[in-house]
Amino acid sequence: MSEAEDALKQAKDAINKVFAPLIETTQSKIHQLESAGIDPSKYFDLDSNETVDFYQMLIEYTSARDQAVNKIENQITLAVKNQKKKEAARSAKRVQDQISKMMKNLKF
Repeated sequence: MSEAEDALKQAKDAINKVFAPLIETTQSKIHQLESAGIDPSKYFDLDSNETVDFYQMLIEYTSARDQAVNKIENQITLAVKNQKKKEAARSAKRVQDQISKMMKNLKF
């Protein structure tokens, strides 16, 4: 596994560690409410004294997770591309230096 792949896996694991419990808890709550015949999109929470839309909450959690994963994937992809550009530039410079040395050693 490359460093980039390893970094991406670690980042995804960290993101999922945050979002998985939120998503699983929300899915469980939706299932419980549906099983009880209660609309999860119009659940009145007495503790917060407001109506909670668990479907929307689930959408927001999964969207936030997906955005975080996409952002880190893009950042790592860009870093890899930049690294490859730097490596290519260094290789080109080495080739130029070698050609310059060869040209100096040529006698016409």
